[in-house]
Amino acid sequence: MGDVLFFASYVACARFSKKDLDACFPKELSEKEADEKNTAMLQFDTYFGCFKKMALWHLVELVLGKLLFKTVFKGALLCSSDGLEWHYRSGLAHLFLVLHILGTVQALGMHRTVFIKSAKTMGMIAKTAKDVKKEEKAAEKAEKKEAKKEK
Repeated sequence: MGDVLFFASYVACARFSKKDLDACFPKELSEKEADEKNTAMLQFDTYFGCFKKMALWHLVELVLGKLLFKTVFKGALLCSSDGLEWHYRSGLAHLFLVLHILGTVQALGMHRTVFIKSAKTMGMIAKTAKDVKKEEKAAEKAEKKEAKKEK
């Protein structure tokens, strides 16, 4: 049932387009409103991009979990008799666990990507010292790369 609800919510969200979001803003925008609109559009793109990636990932998990482990890889992944533990009996079952964990981590990181990273990109959230150091290292690396090209 949870899988059906997940994909139903994906289909419902996929029907929402940038035109619908654009209609929420007035035609004439002040500078602040234009910044807000640009941020909303970036967050829109980021959210739906992440959601699409999660839907595809979940589909792969379903194919592996529901079809392959019940047919081709039967016995590779078993549930304990009390229903509280999984027993991994092959390397494929462990691979499935890793794939599931990666999907879960992506889902957990989606909110940060949409609301924090996109706001930082638009300059709406102050950069941390870690962000500044990362940018400085990237700039130094680019300068070194450029210097090598010139030689």
